[in-house]
Amino acid sequence: MKVIANFIRKVTNEQGKTELTFELATRQLEELENVPYSLDIKKVKDIRSLRQNAMFWALLGEIAKELNYDGDVYLIYCDIIENTSEAFTFVETTEEAVEILKKSFRAVRMIKETEHLSPRNKPMNIYKCYYRK
Repeated sequence: MKVIANFIRKVTNEQGKTELTFELATRQLEELENVPYSLDIKKVKDIRSLRQNAMFWALLGEIAKELNYDGDVYLIYCDIIENTSEAFTFVETTEEAVEILKKSFRAVRMIKETEHLSPRNKPMNIYKCYYRK
């Protein structure tokens, strides 16, 4: 589960442990159990609402149709990212790892098939992976 919240305060409790208080914008949490949780706290870079996000991808779909991308919205998205000043790196990996790359980077595009094989004898490709600076 991922939530967006505003930091309110940090206090030290009676046991000498730090307590953090955050305020959630909406009721985003289900009932939490009294068990340890792993937290990853970082500043929010972009807040685009779900409605805005849906509109963005719908518009990309219309652009893909107009430019004869065969409805491949992700290719249009990669083109947009590629034409901005985004930072990128190259990764050589198997096709089965592409979904992991897509979760880690803003956009991923296969650049070249190679003759290299993975330790499990799977073909390797070179991918250009875009990220924010």
